[in-house]
Amino acid sequence: MRLSAAYYERVLSFLEHAHAGEGPAPFVPELLDRLAVVVQCDHAAFFEVDTPRRVLSERVTCTWHDHPWNGVPDEVWTCERSVQLHRRKLASGVGPVVLSEEFDSRLRTRPE
Repeated sequence: MRLSAAYYERVLSFLEHAHAGEGPAPFVPELLDRLAVVVQCDHAAFFEVDTPRRVLSERVTCTWHDHPWNGVPDEVWTCERSVQLHRRKLASGVGPVVLSEEFDSRLRTRPE
């Protein structure tokens, strides 16, 4: 699929805005709003997870995200994708694990 010049403009605008931000977290709600528009999705979220201890230490969502948050369900910690992601995180060392580099689209988008 070939991306349009307008799409590249939106991506570059997002990156410029992200680079200029000085919020307390890597992503603030307004930046996630812009990201959701760029990638044309319903909402975006940023979170940091300590998988071995099953702790979600940081969670930031879009400003329009109105779904109730009831924590991370137990099945999320033990599903195949979470287990594989944790293994890859341990293998990669310090730094983020980018889902698009670790999983194909089918594994990134399926519910479990």
